[in-house]
Amino acid sequence: MSATASIRLDAVTVRYGAVTALDDVTVAIAPGAVTALVGMNGAGKSTLFGAITGRLRPHTGRVEVLGGTADAARRAGRVTVMPQTDGVDADFPLTVADVVAQGRYGRLGLTRRLKPADRAAVTDALARVQLSELAERPIGALSGGQRRRAFVARALAQEADVLLLDEPYAGVDVVSEQLIADVLAERAAAGATVLVSTHDLATLGDRAHRVVLLARRIVADGPPAEVLAPEVLARAFGLPPASGAQPDARPAADPGEGRS
Repeated sequence: MSATASIRLDAVTVRYGAVTALDDVTVAIAPGAVTALVGMNGAGKSTLFGAITGRLRPHTGRVEVLGGTADAARRAGRVTVMPQTDGVDADFPLTVADVVAQGRYGRLGLTRRLKPADRAAVTDALARVQLSELAERPIGALSGGQRRRAFVARALAQEADVLLLDEPYAGVDVVSEQLIADVLAERAAAGATVLVSTHDLATLGDRAHRVVLLARRIVADGPPAEVLAPEVLARAFGLPPASGAQPDARPAADPGEGRS
């Protein structure tokens, strides 16, 4: 595996009872690029994220993040996760700025008071996703695309070295989709490690430098043009090579979803 990798999984297996969610997965992910994680329902994408954050313990194998344990990286605020569902009650009286400020909580101590540096990080994150003018609007009043951008901004405000985003493009409008893609590319260019779980295969050629195709094991790993070739996808998704059918790579409902 690469010496410069910020995320390393070495022969990782994760099980839920009798169900194997990840099977002997070895992969290294380096900073400075957007890596897309693709797979069918039940492929293990959510489980892989859980292993990287330390919230799921491998039955066998080793996970290393930023040169140490996954737990240590998460506790230090060096890893941020944008889940597929944001978990915020739309009726709860939180503004957009309040939500984005949650990305700073790990730095605030017991008082939870924002310092000037925290406020600057929130302001910058809002500007990056073009939500500055909506900062004081209730989060529940935003459109689906705007709301998704707000949670991307929350991840940006944390200023983490590793960004894990689960289906960031799901259910958003075209403008929001492009904005999110541009922001993630900028963070990768600035040296962050960006790992995106996505089912949108059509645009990966423009949005990812590398694609990891997962089916509980690593099926393929490389540039989008190679991994997304019809014969590779057919093999990964169990389709006849000449069937012409399109694989269903919608958001994974693997056993890891909903687990902490």
